Parts: sequence; structure tokens; C-alpha cells
Amino acid sequence: MTKSADSEFPLHEILGDFSNHPLLSGAVMSLLRTQPGPGAVAELAESELKKFNRLSTLELAEQYQERSLWSETQATEILKTETSFLNAWRQLCGRLPEVCRVTGADSASAERLLRGFFGFRFFVELVEIVVPSRRTFEKREGEGTRDLLGDLEEVFRQTTLACWSVFFPRANFNLVADASAQFWLACLCSTRPSEMAGGCVSLFQSPQSDRLRVLNESYDVPRKELRMKDAVDEYIEKAPEKYAGLHRTAEPSLRKGVEVLFGEMIRICGKLELPFQSVYFFEFLIAEIAQGFAALDSSVSAKDSRFLEFLRHELRELTRQEAMAFSRAPVTDHERLEEVLGELEMLIGMAGVKDKVREIADFAHLQQLRVRRGLAPLPASYHTVFTGNPGTGKTTVARLMGRIYKSLGILKKGHVVECDRASLVAEYVGQTAPKTHAIIESALDGILFIDEAYTLAGGDRDFGQEAIDTLLKRMEDHRDKLIVIVAGYPEPMERFLKTNPGLDSRFNRRIDFPDYTPQQLCRIFSSICRHHGLDPASGLREKVLHHFTSLYHERDDRFGNARLVRNCFEGVINRQAGRLMRESDPSDIALSRLEEGDLQSPAECSLTEYRNAKRGYVIFCEHCGDKYQWSPDMEFTTGRCDHCDRDYNAEYGELLS
Repeated sequence: MTKSADSEFPLHEILGDFSNHPLLSGAVMSLLRTQPGPGAVAELAESELKKFNRLSTLELAEQYQERSLWSETQATEILKTETSFLNAWRQLCGRLPEVCRVTGADSASAERLLRGFFGFRFFVELVEIVVPSRRTFEKREGEGTRDLLGDLEEVFRQTTLACWSVFFPRANFNLVADASAQFWLACLCSTRPSEMAGGCVSLFQSPQSDRLRVLNESYDVPRKELRMKDAVDEYIEKAPEKYAGLHRTAEPSLRKGVEVLFGEMIRICGKLELPFQSVYFFEFLIAEIAQGFAALDSSVSAKDSRFLEFLRHELRELTRQEAMAFSRAPVTDHERLEEVLGELEMLIGMAGVKDKVREIADFAHLQQLRVRRGLAPLPASYHTVFTGNPGTGKTTVARLMGRIYKSLGILKKGHVVECDRASLVAEYVGQTAPKTHAIIESALDGILFIDEAYTLAGGDRDFGQEAIDTLLKRMEDHRDKLIVIVAGYPEPMERFLKTNPGLDSRFNRRIDFPDYTPQQLCRIFSSICRHHGLDPASGLREKVLHHFTSLYHERDDRFGNARLVRNCFEGVINRQAGRLMRESDPSDIALSRLEEGDLQSPAECSLTEYRNAKRGYVIFCEHCGDKYQWSPDMEFTTGRCDHCDRDYNAEYGELLS
């Protein structure tokens, strides 16, 4: 037997390919790596798994030693353990035809069943060798220290025993049923591979064939007088009670449900930090063992077929659901996350916003670690309120958060759908809900960003309330697929959240976006200029500083921030165009140069007065507050503080009061 006939999925076929490895495929052995943390749970591509199936265990061990995934000691122990299991397996396979003739068991089904038992025990032994001991134990309040590998073996025993009790009911005791019970006991209650093989053979040998058939109700064994009681007699006498005792042991597990037990196995795999593909292996293994039990008497009844189909469906569905959760949780794309956080750090200003976003990212990362370790995630919501005036970077940060959540596996796509009241609320009865549903559908697996969200609460007869109700319902229905960010001015947003208890309870994360300072507005202006290959003259830089300082001190709650800067930039390049078009043939330098006169500003008079007073400018180190002089003709943008020895931004200074 090389592949399972019931392997319906490519991954099952790969993990169940015994062409070169009789008990555990090379693909399964390759899943066990010593790397701690995220590297320990990273999944291998199917092409890699197929490659490992073609390697011998020695070749696999050599490759893993080169990559520091197995130590030399571990590789030696793995090869030694494999030899022990293979010797026992070959010994058993040599005797299995005789065992099947004596018991009447189907030989192919018996081999399938026993290969599953041996494969599981071999896998556990490899985990014992490869996985660091600190990951194989868990402290539980009130229970002391738990051996996770012991728990895994016990749950596997319960799962397979529950399956056995379905295919071999208590009332249907016979020689094949007795053999099935003996196989389970020998493989899952023995400690060494040789004991497992010997226990499976037991007394099922040709000389005892006639005597053992007494276990079949329809067979009468001729009585022999004056025969002393021997081991075979004792075995036959105890067999019915052994069979009944196993059924009593199986009852709690059967009531619990095979699917529930399999879920416990998945959680233990998470705590051991095994790659999730190992769960597919256990799904395959349990299905193989169940099929072996079902066909051990050479026939599969309609009832057995129904249970097999039910079992496969339940295992497959549970694996699928857990795999979806695992794809969002357990493996973090650290490189991508660092890249996005780096982009966040490059944004001008917004120190408090950056701290909040990093705090949320850290929490989300912690949640994923808990799930990977098999712990329940902490109760939390990622729905967020952004408050601030226009142009303070709310949309930009929302887009970065979508990418952060995607890199952490919380969101599958991480895209951001931007909308406002007009996108959600219709003019006529019955149109708002479908309109809102459509927007939400487009945002699933990403972020729905609602700007000026407070406009949805327009009054009792306003259709905005219908949009809110629809949104709250979908937020509840799609907790794992949708994150909503509502944004707007601070005070209106506070009133908006208080209009509905459901809103306030769901949006428990708040980020305040303050107005940019004059210096930050100037830096944004220079950044836009650099992006377009334009060079502001020193006179223009000084004028820009006065321009934004004046507007900042006169601002109200409608202050435009970055939008104001973009409008200013457009005005400057329009005036530059008018100036250059009056020249016959402007030079390349002139085309890229922005002059002081290109900016019209309400601060013209104050700038002239400031220059005439020769008051100068200062700049402060943002780390320690140390003060330095600043000049608009300075060509460097970063200074080194003499006091704290840290870099500070020196692109724009402040006016002296």
C-alpha cells in the first residue's frame, strides 16, 4: 500500500504517501522543526513536501542539520527511533497474513488500521525528540503542570476508541471484533514498538485457529476431555469482558463526540507550536483508522458507511475552520509588518497617533500568538474611532492599519473602502439597507472607513438610523471579516457615539489626530516639493514658515491641515507657471526652482516687519528641548543634539515671540 484510496485532497495524498517511508511520509517528518516561535509553525509549500517524500530519512536529516532545524543529537535519535519502529513494523507485517487467516480479518484493512496506529506512535516519538521540552508542558491553574504530549496521546486514544465502538457494537462480539480490540490495546497501551507488534500477533497463530473460533457464536468447538487449562483458554474466557470493558471506557468519549475530541487535538497541536499541516495529517490518520475498523470484517454496512461519511465531513469541516483561523492568526509576516510600521514612522508629526497604532498592532500580534499557542484570544474589538480636523492623516493611517492587520493575518485582504453618508443613505424608503449592505460587502476582509460618520445620526425620521442599524448588525455577523473605522470632528463624533448604545460599546478604541504644528505643515510642503522634483528657495522657505504660522494661530475647527498645504502648493506652482511663461526660454534650474514671490500669503507684512527687526529663528530638540538657532538657508534637515546626542529634525524652526 503506497497511498490511501480515500485521500481526496492533494495534501492528504502527500502526507499519506508511503512509497519511500512505510510508516510516516517524509512530508510528515519534515513538519517537525526545532525553530521556536513563528518559524516553528510556518507551513511548507506542497512542492517542498513532495520533495521530502522522495528523500530518505537520512537525506532529510542531513538537510535539516545543514539548516540548523535538527541538531546532530536529534538527527541521530530520529534515525534510531525510525529503525526501532520499522523493525517492529516489518516483524508485524511478516505475521499479519497469519493473524488475518486466524481471525478472519481483512488483510488490507488490518494493514491500514495498524499503519495508522504505528504512524501516530512514531510521530509522537519524533515530537518528543524535536520539540523543546518547555513547549511540551503547560501550567494550568488548579491542575498543576500538564504533559501536552501525554494529553495528545490520550485524546487520540479516546478518539479512535470512540470510532471503534461504533463499528464494533457491544452486542456484535466475535473473533474479528476481538482482534480489533486487541489491535487497539496493543498499539495504544504498549510502550515499545516491539511490544506493539507482539501484542497485535498475540495468540492469533495457526495452531490456535480452531480453538479461537469459539469466539464466533455460530462455531462449536469440539470439547476435549482431560485437557488442562492453558493461556488460550484464559484468553478466550477473558475476551468478552475485555471487549465489554473497552465499550464502557469508550462511552464517555462517544457521548463527547469524535469531532469535539479532534478539536482538542487541534488545540494541543497549537500549544505544541506544530505547523498546522500536522492537523491535516491527524485528520488523514483518523479517517484511515476509521476506514480500517469499518472494513476489518471484509464488509462495510450501510450504517458504517453513513458514519464514515459523517466522520470525514466533521473532521474536514473542523480542519477547514481551524485552518482559516490559523491563516489569519498564527503566522505573522514580520518583514511586511516592519515595512508598514516603517512607513508609519516616516509620516510627519503624529507622535501620539503612531504610539496608538503601534499599541494596537502589538495587541493584535499578541492575540495571534495566543491563538497559535492554543490559548483563547482575549475579548477585544478592532473597530476604531478617529477624531480630528480635516487633513490630519486619518485616511492615510486607516490605509496603513489595513495593511498592518493583513500582515498579522487578522484581515485576509486588508483593503480600505472609504465612504460617507451619501454612500450609505438613500433618499427613499427601502433603499438605504440595500445600499449599506452593498458597501459592507465590498469591505469584507478589509476595513470600512466612514468619514464624517456623525452625519448618519440625522434625527428620528432620517434614513441614517437605518444605515446605522444595518451596520451594527453586519459588524456582529462578520466579527472576523470586517473592521470599521468611523471618523470625524471630535465633538460631533462624541455626540454621535452617544446616540446609540450599540455604537459606543463596539467602538472601544479611540485615536485623536491633532492639528499639525506650523513646522510640520512646512515639512509637508517641502515633502510635496521634493516629490515633484521642485526646490524651494530659502526666501520661499522663510515665507512658508510665516504663512503657516499665521494660519495656524488663526485656525478654527475647520482648519484644513494637510489639505491646506496641498492647496498652498497648487497656488505656488500656478504662480510659478505664470512667472516662467513670461520668460522666453526658462532654464532647467528655473523650471525646478520655486521663488518667494510664487507664494501669496496674508503674512506678507508681518514677514517684512520680522525681517527688518532681525529677530532670527530657533529650533528645539524634540527629545530633550535643547535650543538651537535656525536659518532658512540651512541645507541640512537633521541636526545632532549636543545635550542628548540624538538626531532632531532641523528642517524648519520657530519664530521668536
